[in-house]
Amino acid sequence: MNVSLLTILAIVYLVIAIISIIYFILITFERPDILFQEEFGKLSEEPFVSIIVPTYNEENNILTCLHSLKMLDYSNYEIILSDGGSNDRTVELAKPYVDKVLVEETLPEGWIGKNYGCHIASEIAKGEILLFTDADTFHRRDSLKKTVSVLLQKNAGLLSMMPYQRVEKWWESIVPIYFFLSLSFSLRR
Repeated sequence: MNVSLLTILAIVYLVIAIISIIYFILITFERPDILFQEEFGKLSEEPFVSIIVPTYNEENNILTCLHSLKMLDYSNYEIILSDGGSNDRTVELAKPYVDKVLVEETLPEGWIGKNYGCHIASEIAKGEILLFTDADTFHRRDSLKKTVSVLLQKNAGLLSMMPYQRVEKWWESIVPIYFFLSLSFSLRR
């Protein structure tokens, strides 16, 4: 890559970062209820949650994800692994951590693998609430309690959470800015 292209990319990245920071400040003062408040995470009851993890060749990630799900500070949930026919040890590694395992290698016409995996798992899920999460994620102990609390307090039928992202390479830091901007513009009323 030549120097001028790197300079242009750096400027674009800087402009996006500045816009994101300004917008974050604006929504914080305009709508402070958007941010997690102290009362989030306090539940009088814990509705049953089905956590659905779609996978395909995730042996390098699955144990971290499932271990964090097993450590959740929430007592009323099940974990369903929906695998698309992995060629590695994903299913074998996951079995001790999950309540149900689906392996479906056949993809019906018109479906995309991950979407279909989530769909078939949702059909056998017993939870009042469905939580879909990727296999390359890590969940804090209080994350499910806070998520369910927000969902119930806002009386929402659907909730999308913007996760923290651990970045290891400089270019990975661009992705959270995109997610932040997408979420920020969708929060405007």
